[in-house]
This record gives sequence, C-alpha cells and structure tokens, in this order.
Amino acid sequence: MKTILTLLVCWFTCLTIQGQIHDITVQSSPTDQLLIGLHILDEQTVWASGTGATVVFTSDGGQSWNKATWDNDPKLQFRDIHGFNANQAVVLSSGTGAESRIYQLDTSQNTWLEVYRMPHETGFLDALAFWDASQGIAYGDAVSGKPFILITTDGGQNWLEVPGASLPDAGPGEGGFASSGTNIALPELGVAIIGTGAGGNARLLITQDFGKTWSAKETPMVKGEAAGITSVRMLDAQRGIIAGGDLGQMNSYLDQLYLTQDQGETWTKINPSRTPGPIYGSALTRIGQSEVLITTGPKGAQVTEDWGRTWQPISDQNLWSTDLHPSGVGYLVGQKGMILKWTYLPQKLSAAFY
Repeated sequence: MKTILTLLVCWFTCLTIQGQIHDITVQSSPTDQLLIGLHILDEQTVWASGTGATVVFTSDGGQSWNKATWDNDPKLQFRDIHGFNANQAVVLSSGTGAESRIYQLDTSQNTWLEVYRMPHETGFLDALAFWDASQGIAYGDAVSGKPFILITTDGGQNWLEVPGASLPDAGPGEGGFASSGTNIALPELGVAIIGTGAGGNARLLITQDFGKTWSAKETPMVKGEAAGITSVRMLDAQRGIIAGGDLGQMNSYLDQLYLTQDQGETWTKINPSRTPGPIYGSALTRIGQSEVLITTGPKGAQVTEDWGRTWQPISDQNLWSTDLHPSGVGYLVGQKGMILKWTYLPQKLSAAFY
C-alpha cells in the first residue's frame, strides 16, 4: 500500500507541474469560418484571416474580437495576414490564378484596396511576411519552372515579381502549402527562408539580401505529391525548425519536425508530437529563458519547451495556425472560427516526473 501511495503522489505531482506550463482560454469568436492566417503584432493587437473573405482582429488582448469581410467576393480564402497596427493590415488571398490577390485593409475606414492580382493562370499565392513596415515578401507555387516570389518596399502598396534569373530552378510541381501562412521565416533584416513542398520536393529557398538573390537547400522532410514543408520558424538566422508531413497520411506518425543550427546545412530529427498526421503550422520563440515550440494540425495542437523530448497537449481540435509573442502570449486558430489564447506559465516541463 505504501508503494502504491508513493506512486500516486508522484503521478499527481507530474500532472500538477505539467499543467503549469500554460493557461488556455477559448475566445469569443465573431465568425464560424475556417481561420488560417494569424499574426500577433503585440500583446494587445492580433489579426487572423480565413475562408469566406473573413478577417477578425482584437486590440484589447482578446477581450473582444471584431470582424471585417470583403463582401464583393465572399468566396475568397484569406490564408495569410500581416497587421501593421490596430487598424491596418495586409491580407493575402490564396487560389488559382486571379483568386490569388493581396489587399490592404483599413478597418477604421472600412476600406479594402486590391494591390495585387495574380497574372498567371496557374499561379497560386501561399503566404506573405514583412521585415518591417516597408519591406515584405510573398511566396507562391512555381510558375514557368521558377519559384514565384514577390517583393514590396512600400508597405505592400506595390509588389514586384523577382525575375527568374535571380532564382534557382523549381522542382517538378514544387510549391507551398497555404495551410497557416508560416512557411516564410524572416529571422533577420534582409534574410528570408521559405519552405517548399509538393511534387516530391521539400526544400528551403534562402535570400540574404531582401530577395535580390536566392539559393536552395534540400531538407530531410518527408516528400511526396502532397507532402513537404508546411512551416518554417527560426530563433535567429541559424537556428530553427521545419515542420510538415504528408497531407495524405492523417493518422500516421511520420517524421514531422527537424531542427537546424546552421541555417539548413545539417538537421536533427525532433521527436514526433503527440498527435498524428501532418503539422499545418508552428510557432517558435524565446519566452524568458525558455525556447517554446507549438505545433498545430487537423488532429490538434501541442507544446514543448525542451525540443520535443516532452510534449504537452493544448487541444484536440482542428487547428491550422499559431503564433507566439515573447511576452508569453500565444494564439491558435482553426476550424469553425475557433480562437484559443495561450498564456505561458514559467514551469519547466523537465521538472515533471516521468
């Protein structure tokens, strides 16, 4: 009996310490659309976007959420978003050909300005990101045998296609997955790292000069017609992760995560997360002394602060994207307008008993 009681005490201690890594709050969402794009600007200001030409946003740390929709074309899928302040954002629409667009949104004036429309019939935009208030980048599936990359230097008002001569050749069917808006990482000013997939490809496209020139690196991520890298997250220009999997294998535990400490020259496999299937989105940042990684996908979301040695579940819901702020606040979004607020509680997972 004494042995049993001792085991029970250890078991409850494990549960108590593990449970202290985070607090999760279900937000009151103003939409039931699938939310895919997500950007935390600061502790108070968060933007998300999704199907039905829908954008949702908060400027009070999630106490209340508002909605804006582009009613002129409600079939558009807004799969990525970048907020500049509490009122203004750049929104990316994903779709074949002319359905791929970029809009500037000002919620204070309720205005939508279309600033880019895909001119290629087979083009498909996947994601966008900004280094600062002026300089940004967008990525799409390959066109005419070259990766498709756009650059802006005026806050998204104008976008220019990077010429093919500055790009490596694309692999057959190479593109990106518009599943979370996280397949572009901008770890330092001027540096961009893009993760690719599909058609048997899973590469990194890298620029060190704001997109003027590009190189490509192979990765060990699983490859296939509907497999590859869905998410790239970097702590700095050298150290970060790639996440992904095979979108046709929703119930398998394929290798989903890899760590690099030299900008993709070498890779270390991270232990699989607790949920099966591909990872759609991820977030990685330093919170105090901890390096916290969250992954999301159709089978749920989980968190680790020891590079996958231990994982703690966050939710079993269908969640597509996540973002983290160094202050210790994070958000996760997904199906049926779900928005979760994640708050870090500084207790090491490694302190738990296993």
